[in-house]
Parts: sequence; C-alpha cells; structure tokens
Amino acid sequence: MKTDFVLMKSSVTEDGFELFKKDVQGWFLYLDRSVAENKFENISRLEKGLAKIRELKNR
Repeated sequence: MKTDFVLMKSSVTEDGFELFKKDVQGWFLYLDRSVAENKFENISRLEKGLAKIRELKNR
C-alpha cells in the first residue's frame, strides 16, 4: 500500500472502518515479515477481525 493512502470513512461501512482501525496494521506487519509467495492471499487475520467486530456489535 502506498504511504499516501487515504481511507475516506464515507467510502466504507462502519464494520470496515473498525476493521481498518483494529486489524489492518497487524496484517501489514505480517506481510512485511512473511516470505510466503501467497502472503497477500492470506487474509485470515482480516476475516477473523471482521467476525469479531460483528460478533461484538451483535451482543
């Protein structure tokens, strides 16, 4: 991702915005450390983060 990336809150859902605030940075750190060829396809961290956000929201 470019360093000048701008996320407009109006462009994402509330869940998507929370995901960006809570889990995307950790995924970027994983991408930096990983040497796996398919590392960009491994979105399980993001999927789990979104599931947790939705679970907490529905309580």
